[in-house]
Amino acid sequence: MIDYDEIKKKLYEVEPRMLIMGYSAYSRLIDFEIVRKIVDEYNATLDETKQSCILWTDMAHFSLFIAAHMWEDKYDHTKWSDVITTTTHTGLLGP
Repeated sequence: MIDYDEIKKKLYEVEPRMLIMGYSAYSRLIDFEIVRKIVDEYNATLDETKQSCILWTDMAHFSLFIAAHMWEDKYDHTKWSDVITTTTHTGLLGP
């Protein structure tokens, strides 16, 4: 399971300019609302000498769940991510 406290801890340790979320074989949902709050809180602590962190989500393997409005808002990364990438061949071959 994703440990959101560990994500927060690592942000402050590593000070990345980008946090990448997403999955291809994970049986649970990511609470993107919580992840967005973590990134925003981290960015609020930065001074002008440091670059802020963006939230990038790869949705290639779960994009059709979002397109079909099957997940609640907090799991819909399109509402919370700064950058989103996907593919057409992963989910669109079936339909």
